[in-house]
Amino acid sequence: MKFEISNIVFVILLAFLTGYLTFLTTKGKLTDSRNNKIWNQLTSRGRKVFFLLITITVTLILQEINSQNSDSNKDFIIKTERNFRDSIIAEGIKQGIDSSNTNLFKNLSKAFASQNLKIDTLQNTIKILRDSIKTAVINNYENDDPVLLIDTNGISLNDSLTNYFLIKISSHDAGSSNFEIKISSFILFADNSFTVKKSLDIFPRGLKIPQDYKWEAGFSIDSQKRVSKLYIYLFGKYSTVDGLKEIDINDLYLYNNETKETTIIINKLRDEIIEKLNKNYP
Repeated sequence: MKFEISNIVFVILLAFLTGYLTFLTTKGKLTDSRNNKIWNQLTSRGRKVFFLLITITVTLILQEINSQNSDSNKDFIIKTERNFRDSIIAEGIKQGIDSSNTNLFKNLSKAFASQNLKIDTLQNTIKILRDSIKTAVINNYENDDPVLLIDTNGISLNDSLTNYFLIKISSHDAGSSNFEIKISSFILFADNSFTVKKSLDIFPRGLKIPQDYKWEAGFSIDSQKRVSKLYIYLFGKYSTVDGLKEIDINDLYLYNNETKETTIIINKLRDEIIEKLNKNYP
């Protein structure tokens, strides 16, 4: 930007110089013809008028230069603002295009994954993916897999008279659906006797569990005996909410009625309980 002075400064200065010029020209002689030289013919007042005229001329020139600088600065500001607006609009358009391309790629990845295809962005090719045992559903768009768990407080004895138990199953990391899970229970009573309850139906058809939400369901045991321990066995598979990926589940949980805590069993006891459950299947 160029140097600029407010135009009011020039207006005030010119008004003062013009007024002073008028005063000088009306109050006395400006020339003395007795001298031969032109400069010497000017009286002291005349010389003041001469320099005052030069000063007014220079002031007018400076005022014009200042006006040109002002116009140039205005043009610069307008151009800067226009470029700034254009850059904002261009960035907005770029972000919109990038977002659209990302969403398009996600949708294409899901569509190809459902047909057992994968987009190879490095080689610009589409690959057919198959497993020797079963068709693998592979999605190039990475998502966390849902993990079905019964938390430490996920099993509780709600009614000791009817031995009614409540189970809370959480879907961690992502939502889950399409539950094809068999649930059986091995119940150990305080007198060391036991019973088996098979094929518990706690997942209704069409159920979807959102991420980090819990599904609650209950069942009762046809016995008045006091329950000491309850083993819950989950076996089967479920999928992501979009149904593009299946996850196997094969977990055994223990509810201790003394401590009121639920734990997952991974030691030798797991094999023993599962073996008992299998033996008691019809």
